[in-house]
Amino acid sequence: MATTEPRFLQKEEVAEKLFPHVTAAKEVILVHVLFRQNSSMQGRLRCSYTGTHYIAFRSALELMRMLEEANT
Repeated sequence: MATTEPRFLQKEEVAEKLFPHVTAAKEVILVHVLFRQNSSMQGRLRCSYTGTHYIAFRSALELMRMLEEANT
């Protein structure tokens, strides 16, 4: 079913459990999902590895590869 409703942090109790971990994080990866279509997504991400520049991704698989690169 196509929807634009958020699927993960809808419940406040989930956000409350994650808040202490987020504030203690040394690095943050920002992922902006711009489009969702055909069971995939397109958007851009920014992290300390990219500096102030955004890097675009064209699929969920490409995003996973980029996240793995940023993790290493």
